[in-house]
Amino acid sequence: MTKRILCQFVTLFLLGMGIGLCHQWICAVGAVLFLGYLLWHIPRTWSPGKGPGAICLIAALCLILGLWRGGSYESACKELDELVSTSQTISFQGKLYKKEIQSERTIYYLQDVILQGEGQVMNCPALLLYPDSDDDSIGTIFVGKATIKPFENKKNDGNFDQESYYKSNGIFVQLVKPEIYRRIVPKWDLRQQLYVLKKRISHVYEFSLPAEESGIMATIAMGDKESLEPEAKDLFRMAGLSHILVISGLHISVVGMALYGLLRKMKLGFAIAGGVSFGMVTLYAIMCGMGNATLRAVIMYGVMLLGEVLGSAYDSLTALSFAALVMVWGNPLLIQNTGFWLSFAAVLGVVTIGKQISDKATCNPVVQQVSTMLGVQLVLLPLLAMFYYEIPLYSVILNLLLLPFVGVLLGVGLLGGILGLFLPFLGKIVLSVCHFLIYGYECLADASLHLPGARQIIGCPRPWQIIVFYIILYIACYRWQQWKRFVGIVVALMLLCVSPHGRFEMDVLDVGQGDAIFWQSEEGVTFFADGGSSDVKQVGKYRILPFLKYRGIRKIDYWFVSHTDEDHISGLLECMQQGYPIKRLVFSSYVVKDDNYRELVEEANRQRIPISYMREGMRCGTESLGITCLAPDKRDSATPDVCGDPNAMSMVLLVETEGFRALLTGDLTAEQERNLPLDEIGVVDVYKASHHGSNSSSSQEMLDVIRPRVTVISCALHNRYGHPGEDALRRIRRTGSRILYTMDSGQVTIRDGY
Repeated sequence: MTKRILCQFVTLFLLGMGIGLCHQWICAVGAVLFLGYLLWHIPRTWSPGKGPGAICLIAALCLILGLWRGGSYESACKELDELVSTSQTISFQGKLYKKEIQSERTIYYLQDVILQGEGQVMNCPALLLYPDSDDDSIGTIFVGKATIKPFENKKNDGNFDQESYYKSNGIFVQLVKPEIYRRIVPKWDLRQQLYVLKKRISHVYEFSLPAEESGIMATIAMGDKESLEPEAKDLFRMAGLSHILVISGLHISVVGMALYGLLRKMKLGFAIAGGVSFGMVTLYAIMCGMGNATLRAVIMYGVMLLGEVLGSAYDSLTALSFAALVMVWGNPLLIQNTGFWLSFAAVLGVVTIGKQISDKATCNPVVQQVSTMLGVQLVLLPLLAMFYYEIPLYSVILNLLLLPFVGVLLGVGLLGGILGLFLPFLGKIVLSVCHFLIYGYECLADASLHLPGARQIIGCPRPWQIIVFYIILYIACYRWQQWKRFVGIVVALMLLCVSPHGRFEMDVLDVGQGDAIFWQSEEGVTFFADGGSSDVKQVGKYRILPFLKYRGIRKIDYWFVSHTDEDHISGLLECMQQGYPIKRLVFSSYVVKDDNYRELVEEANRQRIPISYMREGMRCGTESLGITCLAPDKRDSATPDVCGDPNAMSMVLLVETEGFRALLTGDLTAEQERNLPLDEIGVVDVYKASHHGSNSSSSQEMLDVIRPRVTVISCALHNRYGHPGEDALRRIRRTGSRILYTMDSGQVTIRDGY
């Protein structure tokens, strides 16, 4: 009874903390989990003679404690944010506890930080510092000043939220251009010695394995992602094997239990064997970076060893609850961390739904293992959809085939890495086993992605979908038998995958210095115009595709290209190379056929994407939505000074639906704007400003006719072109139009006609 009630108390504490931090969706999920606990455990653990009144009192205190902790932490965060937002430069003092290299850039992690700026002094849990070199040793205390660089918020739906990510890990500030006044270097620091050891073992992998495989092995065994190639990381993620690259419970159990078993065979007592193995596992976790999943696994391993010493049975839910309590007390914002939720949900899936399904399966161990893994995937599914918007369809089968060998890969990898420190040739021989295992992993992962429907885009589910999914899953697994359970699970899955259409929507994405516009009709037909950037690297991978997946858009029916400058097609090219389904590519009949055009056509041919061309006056669309090509025309194509200019030859589209009209003008110049059939266009609701708001566009003659209610300008906050131009803005304001900037507001969304 005590074990189960502890789970309920911790759930209440987390629920209160979520309310205190004002994370509504966390509160909703927490409420559902708590309701599940009540429905299942109270009838079995609480009886009239056991004094439920005291338990209810403790439960209320847990909820109140969570509210207090969440609210107080949120207040402290706001004070720190105010200090950072009002200062350009700031004085700091902090201790280096971790360093890494990302994209050839050194990052220092400082803790126990004191910040001073604008006459205020404040403590900060941790911050990022970007030095000129990585010569400093871990443990060094820095005193100096630096320039504050704000974390980036997510620019579009589904994009990575840098600020939320780092704050959820307890990091609130990043500093650049540091001027260090003083360095206090310790004589000896444990973290530094472990860091050096990690790098030495990583060098052994570089010596013994091919480049890509050495990066994978260093990540799996040491948590050292410095040499992990992006292609390998993407392969494991898309195949549903990314958990192998995270130091978590699997790694801790392999290392810890192997050491603990060895010490017990040496006739050491429970306390000594447990203490030594826990100490070594903790050192290993610190060396690997002590991420959230690692810390959770270390705490649970410690609880298990304590149970061994005390002669008490180990209960996974109790250990999981205790780990959650310890971790979120130190940093309440962890409850909005993706890794935190996935790590805990995976264990919860094993000990609840997975166990429930496997216990009712046959005695065949293979069937039971498959059932357990299926249960874990069912618990994880809503979270994977919430965070990544797609699921790898064959991940259960792939994990079933490959997970049994992870222990071998990790054990042999660590043994080979340590041997390689002293006997490089022997280490290379041992690590040859890892070469074949990693090669097999990559081959199977790649093969799974080429199977039909390998990656299913389901979009980000809404809170009610997640709540109802878990309720149905709980009832199906705990209350129903045989075919009813199967039907219930299928219904829950179908509900989670519902992606409603039925209304018009247009989104101008924030892609920095570039253009990317999405819209869909009431019938669910999807359209995209342009898609590129001249200042955001991999804009298709990191901004356009995440947006489409977040919205559950499984394909684009028509992708229009106004012209082929890089800031309009770079993201489109990436989307095609990633294999995202595009049904048809649409150019102007008079498109300038430069190198960029030829590259797009070649890639479209490789992906078997049909290409269409539109002339002025041509129309396409659906019953509820029409798209008319207004320019360029034959006259433009016959003018020598115009026909070779991609901007002047931009395809202009008029998008019309009931009660709404939008004019998309690409990078059209003022001269060509005057040649548009302005009388036919008339007044529009939305005008996507020509050429990112350049002074050489948005002519007064055109604006006087179209008189847009809203003008959207797509450009970067800092660009060398001076966009948007003051003259253009003055002309637009003169029409009474409301102006929205992607550089300020991020993605601009227009729904229901406005």
